[in-house]
Amino acid sequence: GVPVHWGTDFLGVLIVGSDTPAAFSPADAELLNLFAPQAAIAIRNARLYEEVQRLLEQQIAVNRLALALGEHRDLDGVYHAIYEHVRALMDADAFIVSFYDDERQLIQAEYVMSHGRIMDAAHLPLIPLEEAGHGTQSQVIHTGEPLYVPDWSQVTRTTKTQHRIAEDGTIAEGPPPPEARKDSTNSAVYVPMKVEGETIGVMQVQSRRPDAYNQEDIDLLAALANMAAMAIQNTRLYEESRSRTAHLEALNAIIAAAAAAPDISNLLDIALGHTLIALGLKTGYICLADQCAIQGLPPDFEPVTIQTNRDAGLDSPYPLAIEDWRRVREENPLSALAPFGGHPAIRASLSVPILVEEGCIGGGMTVASAEPRTWSSEEIALVEAVGRQLGAAAERLRLFQAEQEQRELAEALEEAASAVSSTLDLDEVLDRILEQVERIVPGDASSVVLIENGMARIVRWRGREYPNAAQINAPFPLADHPHLMSMAESGKATVISGSSPDSDRKARERWEWPCSHVGAPIQVAGETVGFLIVGYSQPDRFSPTDVERLEALTSHVATAVENARLFQEAQQRVAELEALQRTSLQLTSSLDLPAVLDTIVDSALNLVGASNCHIYLYDDVNESFTLSATLWEDGRREAAVKAPRRDGLTVTVARSGCPLVINDTTTHPLYTTPEAQKWNLKAIAGFPLKRAGRVLGVLTVAFMIPHTFSPEEQRVLGLLADQAATAVENAQLYRQLRDHAEQLEQRVQERTAQLEAQYARLNAILHSASDGIVVTDAQGEIVQTNPVAQTWLTRVLSPEDAVRLRETIRDLARRTVAEPAASSSEKERRPEVILELTGLDLELKSAPIVEPRMTRAAAVVGIHDISHLKALERMKSRFVTNVSHELRTPITTIKLYAALMQQTPPQSEKWEQYLNALAQEADHQARLVEDILRISRIDAGRLEMKPRPTPLNELTAAIVTSRQVLAERKGLTLEHRPMTVPPGERGPLTLVDPERMMQVLNNLLGNAIHYTPEGGKVIVSTGLEEAEGRTWATVRVSDTGIGIPEDELPHVFERFFRGAEPQSMQIPGTGLGLAIAREIVELHGGRVTLESAINEGTTFTVWLPLAG
Repeated sequence: GVPVHWGTDFLGVLIVGSDTPAAFSPADAELLNLFAPQAAIAIRNARLYEEVQRLLEQQIAVNRLALALGEHRDLDGVYHAIYEHVRALMDADAFIVSFYDDERQLIQAEYVMSHGRIMDAAHLPLIPLEEAGHGTQSQVIHTGEPLYVPDWSQVTRTTKTQHRIAEDGTIAEGPPPPEARKDSTNSAVYVPMKVEGETIGVMQVQSRRPDAYNQEDIDLLAALANMAAMAIQNTRLYEESRSRTAHLEALNAIIAAAAAAPDISNLLDIALGHTLIALGLKTGYICLADQCAIQGLPPDFEPVTIQTNRDAGLDSPYPLAIEDWRRVREENPLSALAPFGGHPAIRASLSVPILVEEGCIGGGMTVASAEPRTWSSEEIALVEAVGRQLGAAAERLRLFQAEQEQRELAEALEEAASAVSSTLDLDEVLDRILEQVERIVPGDASSVVLIENGMARIVRWRGREYPNAAQINAPFPLADHPHLMSMAESGKATVISGSSPDSDRKARERWEWPCSHVGAPIQVAGETVGFLIVGYSQPDRFSPTDVERLEALTSHVATAVENARLFQEAQQRVAELEALQRTSLQLTSSLDLPAVLDTIVDSALNLVGASNCHIYLYDDVNESFTLSATLWEDGRREAAVKAPRRDGLTVTVARSGCPLVINDTTTHPLYTTPEAQKWNLKAIAGFPLKRAGRVLGVLTVAFMIPHTFSPEEQRVLGLLADQAATAVENAQLYRQLRDHAEQLEQRVQERTAQLEAQYARLNAILHSASDGIVVTDAQGEIVQTNPVAQTWLTRVLSPEDAVRLRETIRDLARRTVAEPAASSSEKERRPEVILELTGLDLELKSAPIVEPRMTRAAAVVGIHDISHLKALERMKSRFVTNVSHELRTPITTIKLYAALMQQTPPQSEKWEQYLNALAQEADHQARLVEDILRISRIDAGRLEMKPRPTPLNELTAAIVTSRQVLAERKGLTLEHRPMTVPPGERGPLTLVDPERMMQVLNNLLGNAIHYTPEGGKVIVSTGLEEAEGRTWATVRVSDTGIGIPEDELPHVFERFFRGAEPQSMQIPGTGLGLAIAREIVELHGGRVTLESAINEGTTFTVWLPLAG
């Protein structure tokens, strides 16, 4: 072997070998040494040729890339052309182009191709520029030289730049694990992208293979990177130029549209469309002057109003550019309040204010991107310019609209004055006023309120449905509504915003204000006679301009309203005079009292527009009333009640002889009873029918809607009452003459009727008697029966019992007829027998018939139902059995402890124990006696009741608390479940005697505890339930005890009844508790119901009427 040199450079060793030992001589070595320079020349020439070829291929590749880049004018096309050329020249499993922002010192990937798939570069993180020696791309930016990473696992990187493209195209953290290294990035080349010697970015290729690149690949990639940098820079400049042109075209189009736009809404759509096209976006919106233009927003996104921006602190007059909302939200969670800040589908946004008159913010414009975006100064300038144009256009349209509105207002006011002045009909005037209101001050509801005798009344309503139709035309005190009082006193219009214009409860109930109203007083000669009110269902609807417009309208229509009111009053006076004349003619031309009184109620009802009118005639001797005439607004002539209440208005007027007017029955003592409240009266007046100081009757006029009787109405009704009194007096005199003539004729008829009645009386007695009556012949065969006996024999009794009854009747009749009348005693001549049948106990008494004319009839048998007497006997038996046992037990105990006390010294501890036991038994016996006495007081009607409004929740809470210890001692769970009510309320309110009701609940709860075994549960609950067409307050006492057999359920509330199970368990009791409880509840107007099942439990429900 000999060395091969080229000059001073060592190129290698030339070696010749042979299989033969000692095959070479020194001559051979010399010869080979002479050949080495020739070999060095050949090797050097070959290497120079390869270098030339490589440089040529590199230049060809660069030229091809230059030609390819010249075909593209968009960045995506440029990036893809670079990638295709790089992939054709070297291994490129991943290809990434990143750019460096020197101002912010951030590196942002703009094109990523990973394993044949284009990645969304916007989702890659921004890489901060790191200090020298750290970070792969940062090193390239700092040095301006390529960086080769032959083995990723050996590269030390900071946490800021540990990003590696994995097989699935995602960002992988850190070096790949051994088992995945063959399928992920294992080597990479980073080369700078330079323009005019300045590094503007980094191009990198990655390979799955370790050490996949050589120096030639690095040099080639560096050359391509510089060519790509220039092409990208040129493409960016071209796009910027094209974008600037698009911006100018969009702005010019918007300026042209603003100059010709008839309204702001159309202009907003045009401006937004041009701006989005110019920016290459699809999403944005503009809000200005309560108008919005929206494009491309997600379905669940709501446009942000000016007020929302102010709440979020974004009411600055400067633009707000957000490049990535995700980062902003991470740094400042409150930014979610701003436009798009809270929506995950929006990544970047640019918002500018729209300034109107005097620099005020009148709206805003926002454009958005679904990807992070750096907003250029040109883009911000474009959006700002659009905002300025919109602000100027809005101001121009506002001035034009203001001038047009003033002209329209003047025309509308002139038309309104002409329209309302062309008629004197008040209803027509009011309708025309509200028609004009809709033109001048638009809203979704308007009304006219008039003032009469210090009371206000809604006389007209237009627009949305009134929340309480019954209150239309119903008078209400003006003082209950401070906003109306304020307008009446000041004479000025006012705007009311919010859920209610008044804090006063009555005002809220009447108006049910939605959100905003504007009102103006109607004034005549300086006096407020009413109000015009316009409402809207959204807040802040009305402006000071609306106030001025409404005031102008009221000043034009006030005179027309007053003229129409005066005309209506004149018409009313004429109608009153005509009605009085009709009744006067009726009085002088007819003695038919019903006809005259019908005419009077017709006139009264029509004159005041009442709901009904009644005339009751009054007998002052017997203090009785007779309904003589009635009329309802629907034409009915039926009485509201059968007879006046003894403490009602009609009786009060008759006794006092003075009129009584009640404008509000809800607060008057005469109408606070439950019976009176059921009539639903709102106002009523009564006038006496008086002649010569004597009250002959009462005229009543009632309203089912709120009404206030004016002095004029009272005067007219008083005159009608006087006319009715005259008619009654005339009719009474005429009736006296007619009655005297009729008496003679009646006496003749009476005698004739007596003869007919005598026979009919006997037949009536037979048919109307409550007892059964059977007439038999001498053999005891039935000849005749009354309906009661016939029903027993043919319908009620079973065939076997019917046969027994017939046989008893036959036997009793035969005994009656067979006994000699003279010699027999009264008992023998009138035998009797008691027959016990199934479900019926009968007492039969027989008497002979001594009437000679009755040939067939021999005996009469009276049959009396004594079932209830038998039941009383059984009750007495139970009473004796139960009470004697209950009395004997404590007496025996008392005697026992008394004897023990006699044998024990008083100072002994047991003496006090015996004394306590003795007192306890005495108390038990006292309670037993008190139960018996309470039953007797109930039967005698002497049980004292002191009802008052009582909250059931508090009553049940007290009884549960008092029994809690007993329940725990028995091992039971005692729960209280009161009805849930809002804070501050007390739950169901009922009119009861709390002491008596505590006795009822104490008995029910005590039974539940006694009859529930250890481990069971007892629940006491309250509520409101509907039954029998009304609402009841209820108390339920439920247990999980032994239950009640089905056959004992009908007898549970009977006095002295005790079930078989409690007796077998030797639970003490008299059988009076449930009977007393039910009768106390019934005295309160309620009832007690029961549900039970054996071994499952029992529920008692107390139903009580609500208070008020």
